[in-house]
Amino acid sequence: MKNPWFPVGLVTIFLFVYTGLIAVGASYSLIVSMFLISPFLVIWMVVRVLKSAPVSDKTFNEHFYQDHPYRKIPDEADNA
Repeated sequence: MKNPWFPVGLVTIFLFVYTGLIAVGASYSLIVSMFLISPFLVIWMVVRVLKSAPVSDKTFNEHFYQDHPYRKIPDEADNA
């Protein structure tokens, strides 16, 4: 399951359900338990998205951005 959209979608739906339950006045224990689960879901989502990203052949010393052809201006220290 290398698709990063599954965790993003799941955590987004969880967020909407959580805020909806707060708006309608759901039980306090349900709101607190969902609040306590949410950091773990966000960490899981971030790890999955970062691990699924394609590996780039560009380095930061040459390019500032992976998706833009802008090249870094060499410093005096880089030439020495």
